[in-house]
Amino acid sequence: MSVIDDFKSDKNINLIFNAASKMIKDKYSNVDTHDNGLINIIKSIILSICSDAILIKKIVKLMELNKIALSKIKEHYDGIINRQNEPEIIKTEEKDESIKYDSEQLLLKVLELEEKRSVVNSIANLQKQQSEVKESKQESSIQQSNPINFNVKILEKLEVLSREKTKVSYKNIVINSYNRDWCNSPNRNKLSFTINIDLLKNNIKIERLLLPKLIKYKTSFITMTINNNKLSQKIIFILKTSSNENAWDIWENINSDNILLITNKNWHISFTDFLNNDLDMGQDNIDIIEVNDNLNNIYDLTIDNGNKLKYDSFGVSLINKYDNILIKTNLGDNIQGKVLHINDNILSVYIENIEKKILMNSSLLNYKGQYTIMMSYFQKL
Repeated sequence: MSVIDDFKSDKNINLIFNAASKMIKDKYSNVDTHDNGLINIIKSIILSICSDAILIKKIVKLMELNKIALSKIKEHYDGIINRQNEPEIIKTEEKDESIKYDSEQLLLKVLELEEKRSVVNSIANLQKQQSEVKESKQESSIQQSNPINFNVKILEKLEVLSREKTKVSYKNIVINSYNRDWCNSPNRNKLSFTINIDLLKNNIKIERLLLPKLIKYKTSFITMTINNNKLSQKIIFILKTSSNENAWDIWENINSDNILLITNKNWHISFTDFLNNDLDMGQDNIDIIEVNDNLNNIYDLTIDNGNKLKYDSFGVSLINKYDNILIKTNLGDNIQGKVLHINDNILSVYIENIEKKILMNSSLLNYKGQYTIMMSYFQKL
């Protein structure tokens, strides 16, 4: 039986399933997954790998194929948690769509109900008075509405309707640093963008940050500053979840009720460390100084390491085999490549439909060095 047949066998699928299940349990416990769904994902990944003639030609051991399969499963679940999309608004929760009233509407509604009830009581009182003429004064006194009770009822109804009003719908915003103009703004710490939310009508909170795992070795907490050229606001984050198997750590806002006061949509974001110095988050736009064509769409890209500080800040150590990397060609286009091998400052990268001359004098962005800002917003009451 060939290595490919072994790779596709039920026995090996079960082996990958057991390893993937443990990984998901340890790292992706918040992701809803089922055994049948995981089996289907594994079979789809195996089929995809077996269809890659170049990869199959280079890999001759079952263990290596299984590692590739597990890395693709990891990428699949990383993608669910850390989607690297354009800044977008994602509707995540509809808590209640019941009728909502403002304060005046609430009071008017209650008064309307009480007025109707008062009219009914008055008619009943009149009928009672007509049928019992001898005791009219006493009955009239008994049937009159008590002003104190009336006010208490208004407050009770107002409180109930107010509780209904506070059941609001939250939506999420996800912003990733790779969406910046990284050629003109290579420093990852500095991020500027326009947020497409009406901040006069909505409250917004920054919930958490997803930061590269090396950041936790540089500071014990992080201060994030949002500036709109008129007003600035600071938010402090501490490390919540860290795993050596994951490329990103979760940092959480220490004050979950911290509402942003900024109403201008043009934001400038920066980060400082526990010493209040600019946090070293690295930089992109590192130059490719040499390209060698190895045929079969595989190219050796030599990265400029003449400036040791800039080279280290790019974070080659974060990149693993089969990771994607973003390339800005000399034509100004963004293309993706898959890293097959790393030798010091030389990356062997698989890139389809590209000519060597297009890669000369290009530059790179390291996906693994990017960070994500997770925010939520809801309508002001």
